[in-house]
Amino acid sequence: MLRGIDEGDAAVLDPIEPPAIGPAAGYTEDDLARDLGIEPGDRALPRAVPAYADAFTGSFWRETERAAREHAG
Repeated sequence: MLRGIDEGDAAVLDPIEPPAIGPAAGYTEDDLARDLGIEPGDRALPRAVPAYADAFTGSFWRETERAAREHAG
């Protein structure tokens, strides 16, 4: 797992990365708009969605790596 994370191996990363936003994530664009205090049709939402997804994914992998290192060490 750690080697796959370190090397960016898609065979390791792709199968376990959860969706950040959408029905499969249980968190939709409307949920994000509500949490940001903006209307679902707000022009800022299309920029907020990828920013949220990037932050979610980065946090997921940092925590996954931290946990893997803790268990390996």
